[in-house]
Amino acid sequence: MTPKMNEFQRILINKAQTTRSNEIQILDHLPIGLVVLTLDHNFQYMNKRAKILLERASNTQITEDNVVIIIKELLMKCFNEKITSLGNLFRPSQTRINQLITKFNQKQRVSMPNLDDNFIKQIDPINSILNQFNDFAPNSQQFMDNKYRIQFNYKGKKRCFRFHFMRLHDQIIINLLDETSRIGKLDQKSKHIFQNQLLNSFSHELKTPLNCIQQLVEVVMLKVNTDLQENILKPIKWQTDLLLFQINDILDYASFEINDFRWDFSLFFLEDLLQECISIYYQACKQKDIDLKLEKNSQDKHMVNNDYKRMKQVIVNLLNNSIKFTQQQGEIVLKVQEAQNNLYLIQVIDTGLGLSSEQLWQLQMNIEQDNLQSEYHQFHVGLGLKVANRLIRGMSSLQNGLNIDSTLNKGTIISFTIEDFLEDNNSQGSGSETIMKDVQLSRQLSQLTTREFKFIKQIICKCNKILIADDIPFNHHALKMILQELNYQADSVYDGQQAIDFVQQRIKNNKCHPFYSLILMDIEMPKQNGFEASLKIKQILGDQSDQTTIVMCSAYDNQECIKMCQNCLMSDVLPKPITKMSLQYIIEKYLR
Repeated sequence: MTPKMNEFQRILINKAQTTRSNEIQILDHLPIGLVVLTLDHNFQYMNKRAKILLERASNTQITEDNVVIIIKELLMKCFNEKITSLGNLFRPSQTRINQLITKFNQKQRVSMPNLDDNFIKQIDPINSILNQFNDFAPNSQQFMDNKYRIQFNYKGKKRCFRFHFMRLHDQIIINLLDETSRIGKLDQKSKHIFQNQLLNSFSHELKTPLNCIQQLVEVVMLKVNTDLQENILKPIKWQTDLLLFQINDILDYASFEINDFRWDFSLFFLEDLLQECISIYYQACKQKDIDLKLEKNSQDKHMVNNDYKRMKQVIVNLLNNSIKFTQQQGEIVLKVQEAQNNLYLIQVIDTGLGLSSEQLWQLQMNIEQDNLQSEYHQFHVGLGLKVANRLIRGMSSLQNGLNIDSTLNKGTIISFTIEDFLEDNNSQGSGSETIMKDVQLSRQLSQLTTREFKFIKQIICKCNKILIADDIPFNHHALKMILQELNYQADSVYDGQQAIDFVQQRIKNNKCHPFYSLILMDIEMPKQNGFEASLKIKQILGDQSDQTTIVMCSAYDNQECIKMCQNCLMSDVLPKPITKMSLQYIIEKYLR
């Protein structure tokens, strides 16, 4: 017997001789439960932590008389749950069961590939664990690793502890290791995965009909007179844009909450973005008799590398608030100034109602809060301003939020700083030059008329070079209307398997033009999704895979999907809603 065990036994012996020695009280402060039994399973000692865990798990008051019984009941519960999870088992005869129990009691190793419920009830769980016989543990290693974990609910929270057994000389030491935090982390991970899937589904289901509406409105705008465009169709399109921004606010806020937010950086002209934001609200300001204008300290256009979609989202939110609180014959100015070190200061200045110093303080406190609850109920701040404040922090290395300066009855100035991260892209060499050319191409296309674009893209071959793969019929209709304006026709399929079949039939039957030049591939489709279909198509094309360009065309535009798009050999992303200009850009880029 080791000196340590002699000391431990001495403590236990002293415990019986004194009311409660200081030495034994120390064991009550251990962060784990401790139970000591003799080899005959007679009780010797139990600390407070073990008593608490066993009482909570069994919902029974634990005493020295019943502690062994409770431990065995909990262990048998683990045995039964494991056996149940293994499915139907072969049932040995009663004679065979009796033989096995006899051999087990004699500590003989027996071979038994399957268990019977009645047999399990007759074995002693503590002896089974200590002897580690495979006879009583199907799939032994996996079973032995998991069978001692006890899960239970206490005060509405899931809790867990694990038994750990040791046989030291003439004693059995049982540790109860609290694993509640581990289970909590696993539950949190499962919750995170579920919420992420829910967000993706929410995004897809809401954006799909909205995308179709925007595309159809844009097609109609190409076919009607200017007055109808200005008075009816443009307001419809702007309102759907605003709805899309609000949906993005909700999705971004939810992404912040589950720590799954991803930035989407790209190159764009800053002044073009600001002008687009002005155009969204121009008609509304005109109707309310508000002067809305854009001011800049340079006539040159500045190309920046930042998150285009989120920046537009922020500016739209700020302009929306200014229009609400600016009275008739007021003025709103969207101003941009180039600062040092690739920084740009953007301001939204209005002559609206303004805020008192108390209201301004409440507003700043409100938007800084991480949740939607606010003790300042009398000063409600919408989700858009909260999300905008959080988004701005990631748009520059300064990580500053919104700066608000307001005077009651005189107006408000909201400013923020964005950074051009172009230097990071320059380190990529030729890849950056390609992006610059793409942006310049997009700008040139935006200045072409439909007739000019048709003239440029006159083709001799009349075969359809484009395949649309999308499970929503209205999306096909909207895309074909836009393509028709650009003098292109397209074939349609409604799931990934159909796309594969069409590619194969084209190769087999079309001698003039055996390959689709461009496939606009949706992601969420039946039978096979867009990712699976793209990989299969590229595999079918083999050495001729460069003949067909596959572009992801989906409402899923987060970084995870873009990375998956690249892994599945897709060449580009065409996010929904698809505009005439964005589709022109893709066609000019890949159908040369």
